[in-house]
Amino acid sequence: MVQADGFFAYATGAALALCVRRSAYPRHTVHAGRDAEGARPPVHARRDAEGARGGAHHFAVALAYFALLFVPCELWLLWRFPGWETMYAGITMTGWPTALFAASLLVLGMLGFTVTRRLVRRGRTRLALVQGAASCSLFVFVMVHGWDGSGYQRFLETDPRVFHRWGEADDVLDHVWLWLGTELALTLGIMAVVAGTTGLVIGSRWFAGTDGRPPKGTWGVRGGRRSSTLFALSLGGTLTALAVAWAAIAFCLFNLFGGALGGAVAAVVFLVTTVPRRGVLAHLARRLDPETRAEGAKPEA
Repeated sequence: MVQADGFFAYATGAALALCVRRSAYPRHTVHAGRDAEGARPPVHARRDAEGARGGAHHFAVALAYFALLFVPCELWLLWRFPGWETMYAGITMTGWPTALFAASLLVLGMLGFTVTRRLVRRGRTRLALVQGAASCSLFVFVMVHGWDGSGYQRFLETDPRVFHRWGEADDVLDHVWLWLGTELALTLGIMAVVAGTTGLVIGSRWFAGTDGRPPKGTWGVRGGRRSSTLFALSLGGTLTALAVAWAAIAFCLFNLFGGALGGAVAAVVFLVTTVPRRGVLAHLARRLDPETRAEGAKPEA
């Protein structure tokens, strides 16, 4: 959906960047001492030719993924199901609006990849996870709530005439079963398999690195013996579960307290559950980036 696809593109780019092992980035030299005035000197990054080539390769693959697969899938949905893709908001997406939509998805996807990559290479894996989870959560929230609390109704209907007849007595499960038998559901399923499998292959290969094995001690991998595909699935599953849980809580808060107060409380709930150094994402960051701990430096994550 147009209103939510930007968050989805950013989250997808962030997920791809999280799968790149820090060993594939240019190495960092961390100075933990203090100078004569007692100030801690900055972290200095030392680029080498191998790291620069690796970074360019990852960027090119991510760019190709968005340009050749992600964006065309979204444009196909917009062409085949224009009302559903715009959430029946009465927006006409032809000509320049469609071109701007495609360009924005490409830019946001690569922005998520670039920002996350910079955070990870600086050892701030926890912050990289937080901003990726935030984008994923906003995507799910827009799909479920929308701007007026009817997001799930707009998602489950392919006919605008049926959508406008929704009432409080309607059974959501009945609409779900009917939606599963539509051409839209089949199209989304095929796209999810193709794009999801491709992203999974890319992410697992990046995480495996040059030796074909994940680094020892990473989350979801015991001693580097399990396939890196398990790591990619575990990472995506954890972030998706957190996003769905937060979106469900935010949906209830918005309906209970209204827009402004509900949004403020939902933001506090998200920050309390994701930002603390002993939270779920902090634990995931420590398992995701054992190389930072091995260096003996105190990472941000």
